[in-house]
Amino acid sequence: IRTRGELQELVKMLPEIPPAMVQKAAQAFADSRDQEREALHRIKPEWKDADTYARAQDAILETVSEYGFKRGDLESVFDHRLTKLLWDFHVMCERFSKANAGAKKVVTVGKQRRTRGHQQAPKVALKKQLAEARDSHSTETKTKAVSALLAALK
Repeated sequence: IRTRGELQELVKMLPEIPPAMVQKAAQAFADSRDQEREALHRIKPEWKDADTYARAQDAILETVSEYGFKRGDLESVFDHRLTKLLWDFHVMCERFSKANAGAKKVVTVGKQRRTRGHQQAPKVALKKQLAEARDSHSTETKTKAVSALLAALK
């Protein structure tokens, strides 16, 4: 876009160009534009219909206008690759907006912290029982401690 303005300024500085040269340049530009249009129709055959193509251009304009582009900017694009890129960008933007509209908001709940005291109370009691059994000379106390230890391992 900036280059187009620079070219216009350079053309103003040129001396009078013979009409035959102007005609030749205009014909070369028209041929190039026609080749690009044919390439675009090979990629998107439905755009051969003028109304369908106009609706597509309007849709593209709606998407890229958020980025500061105007209709004149789109009309100056002749490269079929760039036109397809703009169309694909428009389609992706539409898909994202539809997906976001249908998406449910996920609410994450923070993890609940467990206190160590909750888990350690049985361990402390078991350790205490084992210590008593070790110090005790009673077989009954030792048997109860071993049973409690086995139950804790299950």
